[in-house]
Amino acid sequence: ASEIWGLDTLETHRWIEKIYGSETKSACIGPAGEKQVLFACIMSEQRSFGRGGAGAVMGSKNLKAIVVKGTGSIDVCDPGSFMRLCRESFNEIYNSPDTGGMRPKYGTNAIISLMDMSGIHPVRNFQKNVFRGADQIDEDSIAELFDRNRACFNCPIYCSKIASVKEGRYKGSITEGPEYENTWAFGAQCDNIDLGAIVEAEYLCDLYGLDAISCGGVIGFLMECYEKGLITQEDTDAPPRFGNDKDIIKAIHLIGRKEGLGELWGQGVRRISQMIPGSDMCAMHVKGMELPAYDPRGSTGIALAYATSDRGGCHLRSWPIGAEFMVIDQRMDPQSTEFKAEYVKTEQDLFAVINSLGVCIFAVSSVGLRQLTPMLYSICGLEGLKLTENLLAIGERVNNLTRLFNLREGLKAIDDALPDRFSDVPISEGPLKGCTVDIGQMMEEYYHLRGWDKEGRPLPDKLEELNLVKEGENV
Repeated sequence: ASEIWGLDTLETHRWIEKIYGSETKSACIGPAGEKQVLFACIMSEQRSFGRGGAGAVMGSKNLKAIVVKGTGSIDVCDPGSFMRLCRESFNEIYNSPDTGGMRPKYGTNAIISLMDMSGIHPVRNFQKNVFRGADQIDEDSIAELFDRNRACFNCPIYCSKIASVKEGRYKGSITEGPEYENTWAFGAQCDNIDLGAIVEAEYLCDLYGLDAISCGGVIGFLMECYEKGLITQEDTDAPPRFGNDKDIIKAIHLIGRKEGLGELWGQGVRRISQMIPGSDMCAMHVKGMELPAYDPRGSTGIALAYATSDRGGCHLRSWPIGAEFMVIDQRMDPQSTEFKAEYVKTEQDLFAVINSLGVCIFAVSSVGLRQLTPMLYSICGLEGLKLTENLLAIGERVNNLTRLFNLREGLKAIDDALPDRFSDVPISEGPLKGCTVDIGQMMEEYYHLRGWDKEGRPLPDKLEELNLVKEGENV
């Protein structure tokens, strides 16, 4: 791939389309993946396989891009039932208050004001929970940047937006987004109120092929380190400072190109903190993955979800935020630990099924497994897929297999933990002032429900129950 090695992701996609035709689809890495920035992502058009550093894996294998073109058809067991179920699901999604209401208008930014008013919107690298610019980069302000909607094939949600900056320093900048996590990562996380800079930051992350959540996490961490005197201008002639939009943009360029201090910054918060004495308390990560846009001190559910996620600080293995803050009837108490272990465990199994099916997690919030199960059966015709419980059992198998893999690679029960800040430092202001979180009891319940021992290892009986080992086999 010498002709495209070194190109950014936009240039790479244009080259592929020119050579192979517009009928193809491709996934590629940018300079960040080539240079193995540890939170580099894989880009497919303007969509990113963002978290976990898969872009660095491609770069380590000298793999620049994958190009595909389909020529065949897909056999379906029962086409009539499948099309009927598709129509029913489409209607459910279209008429749902969640997927058919605010999301088509605001995209994922629909929850910004709710998160801020609820007190779980992290500010200044999780030091505060009240954002001074909440009214300047809320969902209505961001919506003014949107030029048009974008959706996946035949989807009525239109969760994605194309935004452009109309004035100011970043006039002319355009991106698909910004979406909620990225608005936070380069907004409240960095105490930045310049919407143009947020759009430019997301555009640059896509261009270089960077996970924007981790990138914002790194920059916010560096800003706090500088604020507390842990790094000085003697360490770097351009330390990122809270509220400085130009520092954000400069840091992204350094990381994306792996130039100067960008070589260190591209290793992520955990590894950087090991090089800066006294910075452990500022390092907001779980298992090396930087945290997304929800403060766990305000949500015991997301606290447990972060701690038990197989890939670290991730909000897409389980998302209790919806049940704790967005459900009108039978809403779960976000401060209570009761039933949270059961909820997180079940949702992790559900999400494993959803990801394995390759369907959208937003859409499933409207249709649920009760509709997905017969839809899958109409495609495959397998008797074992008739019951929802059977699908959840597959999800449980996935999570136990992942756990076994992680244990083999050196994971310990002590790694299922949150940064000390959340248990030791109470929230200083806002509706949740004084709150901390302790996940100890929930973790014990979670391990018990999973069928794991106190060291977080799946017990032989559980592995046999899930058919992961044969009866009597030496586990």
